[in-house]
Order: sequence, then C-alpha cells, then structure tokens
Amino acid sequence: MAVAGDAIGVNALGDLAEQALLTGGAAAKGYLEGRDMATTFNVLRANDLIWSFVVNNYLLGKSPFPFDLLYWNADSTRMPAAMHSFYLRNMYQENLLVKSGGITLDDVPIDL
Repeated sequence: MAVAGDAIGVNALGDLAEQALLTGGAAAKGYLEGRDMATTFNVLRANDLIWSFVVNNYLLGKSPFPFDLLYWNADSTRMPAAMHSFYLRNMYQENLLVKSGGITLDDVPIDL
C-alpha cells in the first residue's frame, strides 16, 4: 500500500496490472513470486533502480552508492494469488481506494 495512491488515468502500473490479471501467472501457481514483484518494481523505477547503476558502476567505474530501496526491494515474499488479484483489480484497474467506501475489508468500508 506504500505505492498505492490515486491511480486515475492510464499509467504504467495499471497496464502491468491488467496484463498480470490477463495472463494469470500467479493464479496458475496459487501465488506471486517475490522476485516477480521486485522485477516489476525495478521496471517501474528503471532510471533509479537499473540504469543509474549501469552508467555509474559499469560504465564509469564508480562505487555503488547506498540506496535503501535496493534493500527493501530485495526483501521479498510470495503473495497469495487471491490477494494479488484483489490488490491489482481494486487499486489499479478500478481505482477504488480513492472512492469513499470503494473498498471494504473485514466489513469496514475504507475512507481515506
């Protein structure tokens, strides 16, 4: 939920969410691999998480700088397929988090 916000309009994560739901990779196994979630996050932040390291470390030979997102992203876990599907559908495809009472958890409507 740290990255979930107002997802109005077409956006990269919404497109990935739709593709993930259509292909059903997590549904087939019953879970989403943590490394797949980390890869998705890396692709969404490619300038920060991939290309800056390619340029600075590989091309320029500089030492890597400390970057806390790398540690957070490396600490992954599997996500149950039902949770993954619920999250993508409600947060990104239907954008219900920004609507008062749009999402109900444990019989409690959420109003941010």
